[in-house]
Amino acid sequence: MLFGLSLPSLSRRRTGVALACLLALPACAGGGGRPYPSLAHRPIEDIRLDQKDVGAATSAPSPAGVHDPALDRQAADQLAAVEAAARAFQAQLAPARTAVAGAKGAAPGDERWVVAQEAVSRLDQTRSPVTIALATLDNLRIEAAHRSPPVDTHMLDDAWTRARAVQEDQDAAVTALSGALPPA
Repeated sequence: MLFGLSLPSLSRRRTGVALACLLALPACAGGGGRPYPSLAHRPIEDIRLDQKDVGAATSAPSPAGVHDPALDRQAADQLAAVEAAARAFQAQLAPARTAVAGAKGAAPGDERWVVAQEAVSRLDQTRSPVTIALATLDNLRIEAAHRSPPVDTHMLDDAWTRARAVQEDQDAAVTALSGALPPA
């Protein structure tokens, strides 16, 4: 007796399992009338492009599209919000740096550490308008990409690029200040 089963019943079970596997094995084989893609070499893989052709294909200027003054105005409004938020961030940056420098060597929970944490938190809060403006610009870019006829998005793209640069600078400043404080 093995595991509460007699040897003849164990042998029958093994035989049954083996038989079930053998019966299911043809389902794993190819064919069966199902059209599966082949992994064989395809003729398109033989086509070679020289560098001159590749460069010409990737550097062709895209059409500017139809000018949309409303879209340009929305982009300018979001960019103005980013620039105002960047000024507010800069105004909070120096006090935060001073507070973090003053907390150097302070233990978590110490008064100097708490003051520095609060300053970094205030600085972090000033980043919110940039994030909101960037999300709005993202949505405008998505909407513009789906419009027909295509619209000129140069001003929108420029506003997005500038907003993203501001966000990256602010992220780096907050990360550096937060990293200079010992964790709670």
